[in-house]
Amino acid sequence: MTVAAVQSIEKQFETIENATVRFVVVDDASTDGTAAALEEMNSVELIHGTGEYYWGGGMSVAAAAIGLADMVLWFNDDIELNEGAVAAMLVTSARNRGAIVVGCISHPKSDEPTYGGYFVNAAPFRLSFELAPVGTELEVHTFNGNMVLFPADVHANLRGPDPSFTHHYGDFDMGLRARQENVKIVTCPEYVGKTERNSTDGTFRDPSVTRRRRLKLLLGPKGFPIKERRTYLRRHAGWTWLAQWVGFYFVWIARICFRR
Repeated sequence: MTVAAVQSIEKQFETIENATVRFVVVDDASTDGTAAALEEMNSVELIHGTGEYYWGGGMSVAAAAIGLADMVLWFNDDIELNEGAVAAMLVTSARNRGAIVVGCISHPKSDEPTYGGYFVNAAPFRLSFELAPVGTELEVHTFNGNMVLFPADVHANLRGPDPSFTHHYGDFDMGLRARQENVKIVTCPEYVGKTERNSTDGTFRDPSVTRRRRLKLLLGPKGFPIKERRTYLRRHAGWTWLAQWVGFYFVWIARICFRR
């Protein structure tokens, strides 16, 4: 999947004049031969991880290794790219100098958005987000990190994803920090690719999993570790952060106890 993703981006650049692309890939101690396959690709700089980076850690390590570039493109390897996706994002970037461009992703079997840009809703005692619709260029407040294009200087000034966040929050936090720095965030007006949303099967949200296991998953690296959620809410949720922090765990522990 990762090799195919790199090749799909390279193919997109074949039709873009005066542009070259190189890749920084963090292989977090995978055991399926991915690292060996990537080492055969001249355009890839491969960084070997410890097996404990997760999404946030891996992206932070990759950000530190980017080096000289004009633009930085985040790209999840599970995206099936639409034709001309990268070109469309570059055109959107050219229309919005200095802006972050968010690539919107649709479900493979429908035209429904799965990932993209978000608006922050002003809800009392809740930091709430709404996925932006697709079909026009919109200025949004933050984003999913599936496919995002940054001017390199903006990415460097924001220092990439905050390594404080192991798996969740790194993309939303970076978008919200960008807004605080008056960096504009816009969506690409057309879908750039397709992928399904992550399944909740086997996660803390799955009522078929044992209560003990669900509690462990809730507080684990791919759930919502207590310290990381506190950092995120203190940074972005205003004076209600404490109520939101405590309330979240109260609600989820109650749901887990009653298998909901």
